Amino acid sequence: MMTIKDIANKAGVSIASVSRYFNNKSLLSSDTCLRIEKVVNEHNYIPNTLGRLNRISRSGKILVILPTISNPIYQKILHAINTECRKYGYTVLTCTTNNDNYIEKHLLTMLETYYADGVIFFSTTLNKTELEQLNKKFPIVQCCEYVDAEISGVTIDNETAVFEACTYLIKNGHSRIAMISGMTDYGTTISRENGYIKALKEAEMTIKPEYLIRGQYGFSSGERAAKELLNLKKTEFPDALVTISDAVAIGAAKKFLKNGVQIPGDISIIGFDDTSMAAMYNPPLSSVKQAREEMGKKAAELLFERMESLKGKTRLIMLEHKLVIRESVKIMRK
Repeated sequence: MMTIKDIANKAGVSIASVSRYFNNKSLLSSDTCLRIEKVVNEHNYIPNTLGRLNRISRSGKILVILPTISNPIYQKILHAINTECRKYGYTVLTCTTNNDNYIEKHLLTMLETYYADGVIFFSTTLNKTELEQLNKKFPIVQCCEYVDAEISGVTIDNETAVFEACTYLIKNGHSRIAMISGMTDYGTTISRENGYIKALKEAEMTIKPEYLIRGQYGFSSGERAAKELLNLKKTEFPDALVTISDAVAIGAAKKFLKNGVQIPGDISIIGFDDTSMAAMYNPPLSSVKQAREEMGKKAAELLFERMESLKGKTRLIMLEHKLVIRESVKIMRK
């Protein structure tokens, strides 16, 4: 059975263009219209799989659920989602939950009432069973955070990313590596901690409980964690630090500098996400770079795939990451 994706491939156009063909041809060039029309006629394609897009009760809105709007990593992802959804004539509703299950379930009633046609979760309080049941009824996609379930999503290999960051520090001569992590109700937190532990185990280094500090993803959490590390004996103070986010890394760096700890002279620091603040900080912060624009674009594409057909296979897209080394890491071996 032909799908909108098949039509797009055979016509050499995007799925968005095929959607526009059936919704608003005025947005397309005459050449594009003719190419799509030719394929549609050749295969006697009837856009019944676009029923959710074309139904009388369709809302023309996509719901995006975030735990908070303050995380800097979300900005570029949201921008990319908005850009992609506009191609399909859709508006994005951005809502925050503060990880409150009641708020999240209340927002999801927008699907039942046709106020929104699909959801992109940046994070969710729903468990695997609840998500899979919801996925059978409505188009949903996970972005960034990912619950291990039969649901489409886009993320990176967080465990490998932190493993590579720690391994770089170890090969560079660092032997006392600490980590400022997040709360374990996030899947990414657990994955990143696993990467930290794996790297230290492979290097046969001791995993010290006082070197693994949990908090939030923000600046003040980095300051609080740094204060804990500063309370350690001088001989026990770490010579390197990996963090759950750039904001945490910069908060820790500020606290260290206030207390006479030099970066990278006394301690090397690696953040996560490679937000704009990383390159602008002094010294410029090393970080793990995520393809945030690509993540947002793919999340939207996956959602429109689900809107085309809920019976199609789910897909998990793992995007590449990159360790960006700047001046916050001391080069101890050459």
